[in-house]
Amino acid sequence: MQVSSDPEFPVIDSNGVHRSIIGKIGGSKREPRAIKYGHVQEDNVLIEMNPIPSDSREGFILNHTNILREISELLKPLDLSVDISATALFSDDELEHKLAKLAGCEPDYDAWHMCENHPPDLSATNMRSAGGHLHVSFDDAKNDVNRRIEVVRSFDIYGTLPSVLLDDNVERRKLYGKAGCYRPKYATNQDPYDGVELRSLSNFWLGSSDLMGWAYDAVESAILNVDRVVNITQETPEIIDRVISSINNSDRNEAQDLCKYLGVSYAI
Repeated sequence: MQVSSDPEFPVIDSNGVHRSIIGKIGGSKREPRAIKYGHVQEDNVLIEMNPIPSDSREGFILNHTNILREISELLKPLDLSVDISATALFSDDELEHKLAKLAGCEPDYDAWHMCENHPPDLSATNMRSAGGHLHVSFDDAKNDVNRRIEVVRSFDIYGTLPSVLLDDNVERRKLYGKAGCYRPKYATNQDPYDGVELRSLSNFWLGSSDLMGWAYDAVESAILNVDRVVNITQETPEIIDRVISSINNSDRNEAQDLCKYLGVSYAI
């Protein structure tokens, strides 16, 4: 198993005001800017980072800590700093550029309802949201196309559901990042991942090394318990609607009850 991510986050100036990153650090989806610990790019008005892939919990934490530190150094001369917030409000002036109005470079999908998700509509809001998407490569993906879907569903149980209790932000999911949100990943020369991009989490887990470790553990638990989740959803299909509703509505009471019922830890 290899795990990395492409989290986004806003930046603030010395007065704590959110500023657009467009035109300030370079890098794009097609041509991300290479830095020592991975890549960085401008994504809408936010920064997106792509750390070096990891095959261990310790490596995952180290790679994310290092690239965050490197990005902070890049921002210092601009009098800007990283803000690990899942949502941020920008002034009209900061959203004038055409790139500030784009949402999503490719479609993503719903692993529960097996359909394509609609991209968020940014036309009526100055809020921008920051995902904490996890990229996962695993051996079974090469042999069984359905395994990708099963892993996404398993991650909703072991990662997204407890995140309702760990992530204080409830605004982001009104735009995107609902239950089962994913993209399939197929290994190429540019992208080593043969598996899935898990797109339901916000960037909250970047807030500390403990939370980074939790994110890695959640992915590992999801992969190790795929067959258990398949059995649970087949034997008690009514649990699916409860999981989806709890995630999409940020229902903490229901999430806590479900975690206890399913034996899923939400402790850090």
